[in-house]
Amino acid sequence: MRTILVNFSKNFLLILITITITVFFIEFLYSLYKISSFRYNKWSNDGRNVFDEYVKLKKNKENITVTTPPYFLLNKNELTTKVFPLSGISNIFTLDCNENGYFSSYYSDRYGFNNKDELWDQEIDLLLIGDSFTHGACVNYENTFAGNFNSQFKTLSLGYGGNAPLMELATIIEYINLINPKKVIWFFSEGNDLEGLMDEYKHPIFRDYLLKKNFTQNLPAKQSQVNKIQEKIVNMEFKKYERKKKKLFNFQDLSFKSILHLSNIKNLIRYRLKINFSNKEYINENTFNLFKQVIKKSNKIVKDNKSEFYFVLLPFYPGTFDKNSSRYKNYVNVVSLVENLDIKVIDLQKLWFDNSSDPKSFFPGRLHGHYTENGYKIATSIILEHIINNK
Repeated sequence: MRTILVNFSKNFLLILITITITVFFIEFLYSLYKISSFRYNKWSNDGRNVFDEYVKLKKNKENITVTTPPYFLLNKNELTTKVFPLSGISNIFTLDCNENGYFSSYYSDRYGFNNKDELWDQEIDLLLIGDSFTHGACVNYENTFAGNFNSQFKTLSLGYGGNAPLMELATIIEYINLINPKKVIWFFSEGNDLEGLMDEYKHPIFRDYLLKKNFTQNLPAKQSQVNKIQEKIVNMEFKKYERKKKKLFNFQDLSFKSILHLSNIKNLIRYRLKINFSNKEYINENTFNLFKQVIKKSNKIVKDNKSEFYFVLLPFYPGTFDKNSSRYKNYVNVVSLVENLDIKVIDLQKLWFDNSSDPKSFFPGRLHGHYTENGYKIATSIILEHIINNK
């Protein structure tokens, strides 16, 4: 009997070791694939690499660029500059992204945002603050939040991809006095907005926005400098694009930490099978307290401008939001914090996704990403209903 138990233990241990090695080997192979020219060129062949479209259009359109999210600069140590942009290049045809079967594009306004430039000379009803969703990722202007809102209210959007709350506070500080909107709508992306907050706080300029009373970079007057900085970013990213297409493996992009954490396999299981293995707090106490300071200061600035403040919670991709998870508790805490500051909350998780039998239909190809044209339209109609009825 003892021999049988010993043999069983040995065999079980061998099977366990074999499974573990196999899982890590699959993770390693997929990580190699992600840094390979095979994957990069497949992305190009699928028509989803923005620089492929850039190269194609640049043959006949000289005044063209791609979106340049300001957060890129947080990790660009080679770009030492006293000015930190919060927008892209101004007055230029700008390519964004392809999730709906076409590359979204727009002609940027005088300050490098995705707006009709003439709106800056008009009385503005709504000012939109946020990240890529607010920027209008992967749909053309008429289908963005700003485009939809402009059917009833004069609206400017100062959102940009990758923005976290400190960049959004900074955007309010830099531009609100130019606009003097009747209402400010802060779009909060429930899935990822707080993940970049601590990275922003590490940068001295963004600490100054939060901690210094009257700090400003005076960016509207420095748009020519912003353009030069962002042009350098585009050139750097284009060179990286050319290298990735030619080099078999780009090992500088390989993350052994991600391999050890089985990040690719976990993400696949999380999004496809709706299983989340992690009980990690999405917002730790330090991050939450920092967010509290940011939203308090934003609220004061908006109220001092005699504008109404709305906080819109944008729901993330379905299947990653378990009501028993710490993430759900964090979401509840964020909503509670904002409501206690007497800011009007429009919770699209409750008003939209919880009332839909198929929320994945609001994402292109039913995959994780930004909203479809119809998704932006429905979200806009719900927000407008609450604003018009002052709920």
